[in-house]
Amino acid sequence: MNQKIIQWVHSKHLGGGKMKINGLNLQIAIARSCMTTREIQKVGKLSNATIVRAKSDINYEPELHTIGKLARALGVSVEYLIEGDSA
Repeated sequence: MNQKIIQWVHSKHLGGGKMKINGLNLQIAIARSCMTTREIQKVGKLSNATIVRAKSDINYEPELHTIGKLARALGVSVEYLIEGDSA
């Protein structure tokens, strides 16, 4: 399992560091997918609010399964979409 994912899981259970979506990588994945928000919603089985928040809220920390749904819908890895909080 990727180290970033392990850190994220530990942070949720142990109150440590945080993981969030890498906004730039998300925007790149969306552009490469050539899909609209509505298409991502349908493929990923996600709400419009979830996608909008992921695209615009730099503090958004979704559940791991939500990141997985986004990654699958966009054809990228979970690792590509997450980043560790270096602070």
